[in-house]
Amino acid sequence: MPFPFRWLPVQYFGQIRFLFVASNADYLTLDARYERVREAGVIAHQAVLIAIGINWEGQRQVLAVEMANRESQSSWKEFLLRLKERGLSGVEFVVSDDHAGLKKAIFEVLKGGCRAVEF
Repeated sequence: MPFPFRWLPVQYFGQIRFLFVASNADYLTLDARYERVREAGVIAHQAVLIAIGINWEGQRQVLAVEMANRESQSSWKEFLLRLKERGLSGVEFVVSDDHAGLKKAIFEVLKGGCRAVEF
């Protein structure tokens, strides 16, 4: 049975999380948005963390979509660590917003030759 987009069941994101395979991405775009979800009959706002990889040819691939209780440094760090465990490598440039927790997680997990830009 289809569901309205604004009411996203948590189980849907639990299944989709492992459909995306991380790969070499020269550019990485990270962002989050908040959606209302129903969990155990209660409607609450949860963050949807999103990672999009772009290679030198300009091809884009959604690498991960995951739910988190909030957009914190620990949520972003776990999200990025799971991406690395699944094979994400070669990131040279990260584009994100100016969220303090996200910036710290990028520096901790993607340290090396990676350059970050916030908008």
